[in-house]
Amino acid sequence: MGWHLRERIENDEMRQAYQETLIELMRKDPHVVMLDADLGSSSGSTKTFKQFPDQCVNMGISEANMISAGAAMSLTGLTPFAHSFAPFATRRVLDQIYMSLAYSANSLHIYGSEPGYWAQFNGGTHTSIEDIAILNALPNLIITAPADTVSPLDTESLLFPEGSVLHPGCPQEFATDLYG
Repeated sequence: MGWHLRERIENDEMRQAYQETLIELMRKDPHVVMLDADLGSSSGSTKTFKQFPDQCVNMGISEANMISAGAAMSLTGLTPFAHSFAPFATRRVLDQIYMSLAYSANSLHIYGSEPGYWAQFNGGTHTSIEDIAILNALPNLIITAPADTVSPLDTESLLFPEGSVLHPGCPQEFATDLYG
């Protein structure tokens, strides 16, 4: 599954680049599915839901269930991508990430948007400066923190280590959102 997004301009928002990447992956592979924590307008996933209704699930404000469901989906041969704000996709669901992913060696791509202080207008509960440090303590995780929308998302080796579409034992967390 090769895909390249080098033509992307650097001032795109990370969430836009994420959605465009998912759309491209979903076009090429019906096993790619998107799970979203009821953040269609915040994440830009509304367009993806409309284009691929059979490959998208709105999990509601239920991140713990989303992580466990994504891990279960990976056992059926699906390639799940889950999204919520960084503190809810990391800190709030730490036990599910550990038990359903790291310990069990299941695969799930987690996109934690608006990390650090990007969600400042949503208040302190939505800020996350420790997410990468916390997840770094867990085994079998690959954590990426892209600095722009060009370099990380067009590098197949970051999303699919060792060239595999699904790398058992390597759930991934994307705690990034450079441009909003």
